[in-house]
Amino acid sequence: MKPSANPIVIIGAGAAGLMAAAELAAAGRRTVVLERGDRAGRKILISGGGRCNFTHDGDAAALLARFPQRAARFLKSAFYEFPPAEMRRWFAAHRMESVVEPDGCVFPQTGRAGDVRDALLGAATTAEFRTSTAASAIIAAEGRVTGVETSAGRIAASAVILAAGGPAWPTAGATGDGFTMLEALGHTVIPPRPGLAPLHADAAWIRNLQGVSLPRARLMCKSGRGSTSVEGPILFTHFGFSGPAALDLSLHLAETPAEITVSLLPSYTTESLEEQLIAVAAQHGQRRLDLLLKSVLPQRVAQAVLAAVGIPEEVWLGQLKKDWRRAAAVALTAMPVRVTRVGGWDEAMVIVGGCALGEIKPQTLESRKVAGLYVVGELLDLAGPTGGYNLHAALSTGRLAAQSIVEM
Repeated sequence: MKPSANPIVIIGAGAAGLMAAAELAAAGRRTVVLERGDRAGRKILISGGGRCNFTHDGDAAALLARFPQRAARFLKSAFYEFPPAEMRRWFAAHRMESVVEPDGCVFPQTGRAGDVRDALLGAATTAEFRTSTAASAIIAAEGRVTGVETSAGRIAASAVILAAGGPAWPTAGATGDGFTMLEALGHTVIPPRPGLAPLHADAAWIRNLQGVSLPRARLMCKSGRGSTSVEGPILFTHFGFSGPAALDLSLHLAETPAEITVSLLPSYTTESLEEQLIAVAAQHGQRRLDLLLKSVLPQRVAQAVLAAVGIPEEVWLGQLKKDWRRAAAVALTAMPVRVTRVGGWDEAMVIVGGCALGEIKPQTLESRKVAGLYVVGELLDLAGPTGGYNLHAALSTGRLAAQSIVEM
């Protein structure tokens, strides 16, 4: 796009908006960033527990494989243009080194989320930031963007990058205004719901384990499209489950209440665990079942699960009747749990739903309905799992949109 007297306007100063502003600054383009809050990057500061897991180790293909196929196809251009290694080099060039943790998550070397925000702001120093300024509408004429209506008046624009985010994390100033603006321009918005949020369950045995964590469990749900299972750490809470596996499963629970199954020993099937119990009982019949399980589970967890299915905790393996053995194996590998609801917007990390991907050009992020409008970040219907995948999507789509404007 040839330079115009009118600026490029970015709506939203989150990760996607700041990366777009940094790229436009590098190209010498006049840019105005509108932020309804009193400062930029508030969500960045609280992400990853204040440490900001901004990407995940691996190549572009590995990251794309963790998204639903439709979202992965859409993100292909953005991720291949800005894979994790390149993203880490970009931040290093802006004085922020990063480290890869054993699980592949990538954090600032200092462990401070503020360093991610500061690197982005430092790269966007020529942009004009207007904080405490809310955008209310994008103005278009004859199918092309012409400006933005704001709380401080109308701004003429040569192009608009909509990076307003969604309603997740309202404490950081999040709203759904971006979706309202998209719908006003004729875009389809898949009704957003909270994602990467904890699971509320009504099982007493879960609540009694509040504060206990497991390094690996498997959670599975069924839907009309088949079954989905996720593995990873879980944390028992006073209301249900949290931790990466629970958060990831929340992406797939479109309706609640919902029945899920929980495997506390994902290395076993129900049948293989039964066989193992028979084999151990043959040689150690006077060993207590809960103490045997202590070698693979916290004792509190083993005792709570056995009690939930009516097996006395002091039972010996040699006393384990066939129906008890089966009940124990099912409880440990396929325990049914009723999820009453997924945590709300105040507990969610991302949005499931958003702007229909078919209405945005994946190679440029430009709207197919309104020329000069670019939609990036979490406004797009492409939520991924925990581990830095969603922030990578935000940063890479913001960058691609800015590059597309510059190259036009």
